[in-house]
Amino acid sequence: MELCTVVDAQKYLRQLSPQQVAAIGNLRLKPDKRREDIASAVGAAGLVNNPSLEAFGIRIQPHMMQANGRQLEAPV
Repeated sequence: MELCTVVDAQKYLRQLSPQQVAAIGNLRLKPDKRREDIASAVGAAGLVNNPSLEAFGIRIQPHMMQANGRQLEAPV
């Protein structure tokens, strides 16, 4: 996991590398594909029932959390 802090009105004027462009493309996955990728990554990382995480009181569930929502109308 990475954390990037961007200062207000900060601009990046250089051209992105092919790897950066590909990484941005991965953010545009369909929700079902993104869900599959996340579940696969969690399973591969061994985060479910991990004793090290549980020692700090952190438990990772193998299923996605559900939340109710609504679709807003587009602004005029």
